Amino acid sequence: MKKCYIAGKIGELPEQVYKPLFEQAKKEVEALGYIPVSPVDLPHLHDRTYSSYMREDLTEMLKCECVYALRNWRHSPGAKHELESALFVGLDIIHQK
Repeated sequence: MKKCYIAGKIGELPEQVYKPLFEQAKKEVEALGYIPVSPVDLPHLHDRTYSSYMREDLTEMLKCECVYALRNWRHSPGAKHELESALFVGLDIIHQK
């Protein structure tokens, strides 16, 4: 089964706000027939700097066939970089309704 990376705002939001958004998105991605890949679920075995998060997230995104953009992606510098990179390498983008 193909994988789909979930991109959305995490930074500056409390965990109790962003985590349910990504959990809901995982269900939506599964309903579309993909295996969801959520940055929230990645191991983050690094120094936890912004660049380390982005390197880990982009690495996992590039293993996917598409990206699922949450409604709030435009409010996240990281998600903007992810979508720009996804478009650059030809990944399909699915926008959350």
